[in-house]
Amino acid sequence: MTKSTFVTAIRCVAALVAACSLGASAFAGITVTKDVNSGKPPKDLMIVFDKTAKDAKSFKPSDRNGHVSFAFADDGALLVKVNKIGASEIVFPFPETMDIGKARYILLTCKLEGQTRRMWDGKWGQWTPYTGAKIWWGAFVLDTAGTRSAGYVNFDAVSPDGWLPTEMKTIRIPAVFFTKRGEGWGDPLQTAAFMITTTQVRETDERDLTLTIDRLVIAE
Repeated sequence: MTKSTFVTAIRCVAALVAACSLGASAFAGITVTKDVNSGKPPKDLMIVFDKTAKDAKSFKPSDRNGHVSFAFADDGALLVKVNKIGASEIVFPFPETMDIGKARYILLTCKLEGQTRRMWDGKWGQWTPYTGAKIWWGAFVLDTAGTRSAGYVNFDAVSPDGWLPTEMKTIRIPAVFFTKRGEGWGDPLQTAAFMITTTQVRETDERDLTLTIDRLVIAE
């Protein structure tokens, strides 16, 4: 086994472990209909957001908890600003409803930049630039009722570097992780949005982070 093949295998196992963190039954009933390791380059099935589109700046994401703000860069890239302590559920609506099981990947081209600091003995420390760290943000999908999927993925497990990238890169999220069905969970046949969840931080922590998104695509 070559080094690159070994690394790829390790990342696949890591992604599987992360998605199973809901419990041992997280993948019960899943039928794999796509070979996500086929070696074929992903092909666009649905473009959710692309900064090069003429109407890119009309895209309307939202935070169900109201903790993040949105803006657009001069080149059309979407800027997701995370600077409050509360957790967020950031929703990226699809242009149309789809069966997520027909996809191989959700492709997110993005980078995370910014800084954090911590209070100690009542005094704030220096701001520290984000240079790559595990921050436990997750990816889900939502159905037409706004109900989240039973399965999810931790970005630290599927990102190329082991955490959200500091330079613009494409994260390949296997769509099969979102196909689990179950009572009380979203219907994968009626997938209507992609969702990123951010964690809450303590009152003694501050963050000023920006997730820049160039592209969000459903691929086969």
